Amino acid sequence: MIEIIKVETKAQRKEFVEFQYSLYRDSKQFVPPFKNDIYAMMNEKKHPFYDHSISEFFLAKRDGKVVGKLSMLINRPFNEYHGTTASFTFLIPSMTRKLRMPCLTLPRAGHWSMA
Repeated sequence: MIEIIKVETKAQRKEFVEFQYSLYRDSKQFVPPFKNDIYAMMNEKKHPFYDHSISEFFLAKRDGKVVGKLSMLINRPFNEYHGTTASFTFLIPSMTRKLRMPCLTLPRAGHWSMA
């Protein structure tokens, strides 16, 4: 069974950041982002995005192992300008197509974005 976990601890943040590096380690096409950039993006106290907007990060785990991840963003200035209440997904790699990561995490993430 796959469990969807909201990233809340330092250890979970590390799992979130490190997952794509292990997932794509054998892919010659993978151009990894700088890890510090992802950590900075997740830092609500330091990243300027959080001055006006919010985000949440989720892990998908099977038997304690990370098999996917997803982040949800609500960009308030974008929504105000466009007169909408949109939320956006970002960073969605998963271990297998069978996992269907968006199908599993979007309902939980969708509930978060509507709260």
